[in-house]
Amino acid sequence: MKVLHIIPSAFNYFDDIRAEAFELVEGLHRLGVEADAFTLQYGSAGASKRYEGQVKEVAPSRHFAGTVRGEELVASFGEYDLIHVHCPFFGAARGVLHWKELNPKIPLVATYHRAFVATDLFGWCIKWYSDYYLPKILSVADAVVYEPRDAANAVVKYVKDSRKLVELNSSANFLGVDLSGALSEFKLGTKELLALKYKMLYNEVTGGVS
Repeated sequence: MKVLHIIPSAFNYFDDIRAEAFELVEGLHRLGVEADAFTLQYGSAGASKRYEGQVKEVAPSRHFAGTVRGEELVASFGEYDLIHVHCPFFGAARGVLHWKELNPKIPLVATYHRAFVATDLFGWCIKWYSDYYLPKILSVADAVVYEPRDAANAVVKYVKDSRKLVELNSSANFLGVDLSGALSEFKLGTKELLALKYKMLYNEVTGGVS
């Protein structure tokens, strides 16, 4: 299975989401999932170098492929079995929606990390963008992942089909499977358990593509 992660990177607005997403990519790599990660291009070449350093800290085995423009990113979707977007994000949403319309059988997974809070003028632009496109992305996604802390109400109002909603928590149960045996046998930590759950979800939405 080959998975592409789309990770937000507009200046410092998504630092926490970017770190979480690359940690997940690293965990998936250790579980044998071929996962590539790209961030959308905003800022200078210096910012790209800073991102590279951050990626090395949380995902040492991953090669940082750099930031790309939205149109370049969407053009590469055909190489993958599944597309995973980390939300909220800024850029390429229209291209993702158009791609999904043309390729309804290729799964799209969306993870909603948190609400976006605007603190300056450009932040308000991102918030407007997110408020407009996020409901559209979540509505066409084949699975919408969220953590229960504050995201449930945000995603439920956008996703009419509750079967697409996937809650992530610290439980050893996921998708009806008891993972307690794997936890004790392989001594999985929190990050490894998270990656295992995503691998299970990927298998579910792709029908077990190897």
